[in-house]
Amino acid sequence: MQQFTLFKSTQKKNVNLIEKRHDENVDFQEREDQLVPALFAEYESAYRCMSELGELGCVEFRDLNSEATAFQRTFSAEVTRCNEMERKLRYLEGQIVKEDIKIEELLDMPAAPLPKEMVDLEAALDKMESELREINVNAEEASDSAFPPILNELPTNAKPPTYFRTNKFTHGFQALVNAYGIANYREVNPGLYTIITFPFLFAVMFGDGGHALIVTMFASWMCLNEEKLSKVKGEVFGIIFGGRYIILLMGIFSIYTGFIYHVFFAKAFNIFGSAWVVNYRSEGRPGEEYLIGEGSMESAMLVPDRHYDVCPNRTTSKAYNFDNATDFQSCGHYRQYPYPFGVDPVWVIAENKIVFLNSYKMKLSIILGVFHMSFGVFLNLWNFTYFKRRVSILLEFLPRILFFWPLFGYMMSLMFLKWVKYGANKEERELKSDCAPSILITFINMMLLSYSEEKTRPPNEECKTVFMFGDDEGVTQKTLQIAFVLIAVLSVPVLLFGTPIQFKMKMNRMNKAKNNYSHSGSLGSSGHGDPADREPIVNSTLHVESGGKHDVHDGHSGDYDQNQGSNDDEHNTFGDVMIYQAIHTIEYVLECISHTASYLRLWALSLAHSQLSEVLWFMVLRIGFKALPGYLGSISIFLTFAFWAGATVSILIAMEGMSAFLHTLRLHWVEFQSKFYKGEGVKFHAFHFKRVTDDAKDD
Repeated sequence: MQQFTLFKSTQKKNVNLIEKRHDENVDFQEREDQLVPALFAEYESAYRCMSELGELGCVEFRDLNSEATAFQRTFSAEVTRCNEMERKLRYLEGQIVKEDIKIEELLDMPAAPLPKEMVDLEAALDKMESELREINVNAEEASDSAFPPILNELPTNAKPPTYFRTNKFTHGFQALVNAYGIANYREVNPGLYTIITFPFLFAVMFGDGGHALIVTMFASWMCLNEEKLSKVKGEVFGIIFGGRYIILLMGIFSIYTGFIYHVFFAKAFNIFGSAWVVNYRSEGRPGEEYLIGEGSMESAMLVPDRHYDVCPNRTTSKAYNFDNATDFQSCGHYRQYPYPFGVDPVWVIAENKIVFLNSYKMKLSIILGVFHMSFGVFLNLWNFTYFKRRVSILLEFLPRILFFWPLFGYMMSLMFLKWVKYGANKEERELKSDCAPSILITFINMMLLSYSEEKTRPPNEECKTVFMFGDDEGVTQKTLQIAFVLIAVLSVPVLLFGTPIQFKMKMNRMNKAKNNYSHSGSLGSSGHGDPADREPIVNSTLHVESGGKHDVHDGHSGDYDQNQGSNDDEHNTFGDVMIYQAIHTIEYVLECISHTASYLRLWALSLAHSQLSEVLWFMVLRIGFKALPGYLGSISIFLTFAFWAGATVSILIAMEGMSAFLHTLRLHWVEFQSKFYKGEGVKFHAFHFKRVTDDAKDD
């Protein structure tokens, strides 16, 4: 950070200036370094310096004379003149626009005018020739000064502003993070990871390849024509255009999940061939040819325990000829290997599709949530490591992990185990699907330590046990679950009392050091110097200390720790820290449950989107195909397609897309960023002439 002091005669102007150090090799994740220099320059040279800095846009000014009124400032007259000229220019612009005269737009921002040019502009507007001559005389008198400029870096322990170098691609994602809160100086920036996690979680809820293709085409159009579209005015379109690259990635990721779900405008597409085939004969026509979809049977259960290659030359879903009525009983329906990529498309037409996909997507949502939140907790470890808060790693990071993973990580592992161990194609009866234990019931019994005979009774007599691994009596699984619960419970008091106790010990050491310092000072020790030399240079919000030294707490020298400010410990008490830690401990314990359940919105919105798509297909477009016979059917198809297309774009893409976007934003702000991101920083506002004239953004 910088201090900029201008001298003219015996008067001076004090303005704080913060500089960002430019490095073209700095990536999006790294924060820009900040420093506070002090520049002393003569009045006329200072104006030129301000002009150059305004063109560069790399420094921030802070007023050190905030207590002075506008009339007490030496530059108030210049500001008044500029305001008057701006008023006249806006009036002229209004008259030109009123006469429908086209104003040519400037391709490049003009350079800041020199003092003489400002006077010339003022003279052209209001014919004040006397002021022009007076200012020219003053400029000539001041040009003879040869006072050399002096630039010094001032140490400070105040919170520096935060600046992340972005481009047109990353700017939108960083804006999502900044809307939650500006990152503290040197705090981990979640904007980098949001580039991947945000469109992916959106795609889980918006998994239709056809709808995603429209979104991708719309975003691609904005990206390809961004130079022309950037001139379009309008608040709503400006917001959409600003997030064009976010929309582009959301569309691309949604195309990917559309291939996973195998859904394209609510219809399945079969690329590799389904792993299932119907090998049932038609009832009432034994020995005759049976075509899939024909016959008297409306539905039939396809069991995967037998593969259908036991029937000679019957490995495809073509018509079958049976020699007798019992031949079909030996033929299976499953290839014994799954569909190569994603969900088998046969599930789209299955009657139990909702049951299967609900179970699959619910578990998948919990798994994604556990990994997403765990990643946030580990990013907090990055903060602790960078600021060298090694004690916080033991007292905050480890208890959080040891509470979360033994409970919810274990529940996630049971999901994978259930998928692998149990199935309808298993030969052992106790490994059939109906013998698979309920993970939710298992988790509840684990938390309540409830292992009574009634709670551990199998769903039916053919199933031997409700325990998923170990012996049938469940000794291994019960022992492991009890150990996990104890680890989680014991981590809570460490998280609750660890930081307050560490704070108390630190304060005792500080008080002891102060007492020793006071005792040595009373003995007149000359080693500490004159107390006046230890007074701050600037008694303002900067808290700049004298002697070129500043507080270097448990962290990097010159870096501001967002979790441990330099002056906080002196004003906090043990009671304040204890209350603060108690609130955050209770909040973390409760949010581990609520935030994990919150990720079920991934399943809920995915289900809602797919069901609405099917409703529009079956209740609108499908009816148009059957409404009128012959050539008249083209009229009904035209009308129903128009309604279907309009409803698809307005409801399924616009409204459902906005809903999925907001839910994804909530998952990032609340469930993810709350694990490591404080967002209590100050944004770096560079002094730039474009900001004054065009209200430019912080790029």
